[in-house]
Amino acid sequence: MSHEITNTDGLVLHAKKAWHGIGKVVESAPTPGQALTLAGIDWNVEERELHLEQQTGLATMAHTPITTHKALQRSDNNQVLSVVGTNYEVLQNEELASFCYDLAGEADVRVESAGSLKGGRRIWFLLKSETLCVGKQCDEVEPYVLCYNSHDGSSSLEFMPTTIRVVCNNTLTWARGKSQNKFRFRHTKNMKSHMRAAVQEIRDCFLSIEEWNKNMDVLASQEMSHDQIGSYFWRAYEAVQGVVPSLEDGGKMAASRQARADETIDQWIRTLHREANDHQLPVTKWLAVNAVTNYIDHNSRVNRSVRSDHADSTEARTWSNLFGGNAAKKARALSVMQSM
Repeated sequence: MSHEITNTDGLVLHAKKAWHGIGKVVESAPTPGQALTLAGIDWNVEERELHLEQQTGLATMAHTPITTHKALQRSDNNQVLSVVGTNYEVLQNEELASFCYDLAGEADVRVESAGSLKGGRRIWFLLKSETLCVGKQCDEVEPYVLCYNSHDGSSSLEFMPTTIRVVCNNTLTWARGKSQNKFRFRHTKNMKSHMRAAVQEIRDCFLSIEEWNKNMDVLASQEMSHDQIGSYFWRAYEAVQGVVPSLEDGGKMAASRQARADETIDQWIRTLHREANDHQLPVTKWLAVNAVTNYIDHNSRVNRSVRSDHADSTEARTWSNLFGGNAAKKARALSVMQSM
């Protein structure tokens, strides 16, 4: 299945069904501990020794231990999740849920969704705080922290603050900057100590959404002229896609890149004015940023190497929008606007 939920996976969602119709929907947002049970991910990962079986005679077999690798197996159904190196550090699902409690601290954070993919090889919790309003027109924004782990060696443990803009469902990543690499933990023997050391930093990042909200309110209060829109979109394009060479310097290749830039910026302008008209909103810096981030979420190319790590292009794009190249592009587009 394209959504990668097998018959041995589980999923719990708060209030709303998923597009694929799978999962248990609950009226009240659960705590991480409750979500663990509701999503059916309250099993452990058990480590198993590997042996090489070789026939040494007509009726005898030799079993040679493989000391460089081990198998990871689900405790509830004995399904083998992966074969990893012996130094690979397992983080149990229960430990991830416990860490979600630590991240929330005293904040009122609940689980919006939680579950597993690919037979339990990938686990996630999506933590959500209260919905925010940006601007006088109350453009609704929902803040989340995505907590993502794998049991097959496909990725590190990841924590990413992100926001979903309800009106067009595009993501606005925030608090990346210097701290983005500190929210990724490799499965090594020091993994858990690194996690404990980073709890307060990640927690502060999540709580700083109030400051982010104030900054976005400022953008939503500042209307833009035609010239300002053109200037921002051009600067944002070069921040996202790279500097466009002049026709004098680059010849035919420059002409092609110039045409591509003009086409993309024209699409951003149409998106900006369509949304302003559809929702009776003034043309503000906030709307202009969202025109760019909406394009990146839905139209920007996803790197092939990123796509190869995921089941399909949809999963790869979602990952890129939240964690990868697209998230970095959106952060740069926002930074350009904040500098104007």
